[in-house]
Parts: sequence; C-alpha cells; structure tokens
Amino acid sequence: MIQSVEQFDDLLRQIPKAERALSEVLRGILVDHRKFQPTIMVQKYIQQLGKLTSALYKHRWVHSYPEQWPRRMDTYQIVVECEAGPLMLSPTGQFIVPASCPAFVLVDFISKNMEAANHRLQMYNTMKNEEQVIHDKCMSRLGLSALEKDDNITPDLMVKCCQQILQYSTFCGSNLRGLRLRISHYYSVLQDGEMCIPWDWTSRSWEETKQATS
Repeated sequence: MIQSVEQFDDLLRQIPKAERALSEVLRGILVDHRKFQPTIMVQKYIQQLGKLTSALYKHRWVHSYPEQWPRRMDTYQIVVECEAGPLMLSPTGQFIVPASCPAFVLVDFISKNMEAANHRLQMYNTMKNEEQVIHDKCMSRLGLSALEKDDNITPDLMVKCCQQILQYSTFCGSNLRGLRLRISHYYSVLQDGEMCIPWDWTSRSWEETKQATS
C-alpha cells in the first residue's frame, strides 16, 4: 500500500514536466484539463502528453508552424484526452485533442479555429463573472447558508438557474433561509440536509420535492 502511494506521488510529480514540454512545443499554450468533465488516470494522461508532444516536435522540425500563428500561444488552451476521442473546440474555447491525433491535423485545426477559440474563451470568462455576481445576490437575498453546483454545471446554466431562483424569490419565501442548496441535474435531499435541484427546475417540481422529503 505504501509503495503504491509513493508510486502515485511520483506520477503526480511528472505531470507538470510533461505539460510544460507540450506547452513549449506549442509556443507557450496553456495545457489545461477539460472543464466540467471527469478526471482521467494519471499514468495514462502522462503517456498521452508524451505521445502528442513527440509528434509535434517532429512536425515542427520538418514543416514548422504556419506564419499566421502568433509568436506566443499563451492565450489559448489545449486539453489532451483519450486515444480515440474527437478533435474539437469546446464551448469554453479549449482545443480538445486526442493523443492519437496526427500533428499536421492538429496544427491545421488550431489555425482554422483560433478566432473562434478566442471568442468562446472571452464569452466563458464573461459568464464566469456574471455567475459570481448572481451567486452572491442569491446568497444575500435568500439567506442561504451555501450555494454550490456540480462540476458539470457550466456558468451559463448556473446563471439561468439563479435568475429563475431570484424571479421566484417570493414563492420561495423564507423557506430557503439557512438552506444549503446545490445546483445539479436532479431533485434530491442528501443525508446531510443539502438540497439538490436541477438547473432547469420548475416551481411546481421543487414544491413537490420539498413536500415529499419533509
């Protein structure tokens, strides 16, 4: 058991080095993890990073990068995923890349989607700011003791949910004061008293859930 823990710690220490190597070959791009998605196995992740980094080094040596690329790519984000995953641009502006993706395909994809990536990232940051503002407003107006969300609830969904909560604040009344509320995809009341509601909740369904668990 102790040996396994030590081996795991060694793997964790290798991640920053592997991410820096990929970042360097792509002109300082930020190597990130996909937002609102589950984590992956550490050892597999390191292997994926190494595979893609090697392919890009070879491509850069033979072909170099397109002239329209900026000298620094540190305003962009890349996420390396499973071998057979899709090459895509996430809603938050991240380049989602399978480790098996040929280097020339990735370079071409980045070139064609730089503008869209910038736009989506700016929109995401704007929504994050809006989320924080409306989160604080809900906490203050409703007297909640906590307002959390599941990892896969994106800022735009959280904003929509909180807007509806504020819209029905009269309906909610003082019933929420001191409540620990979690925005999720389902209705539930956990053993510790935390209430879960879906982001697209309706006043009727919420009332039925409260009655059933009271």
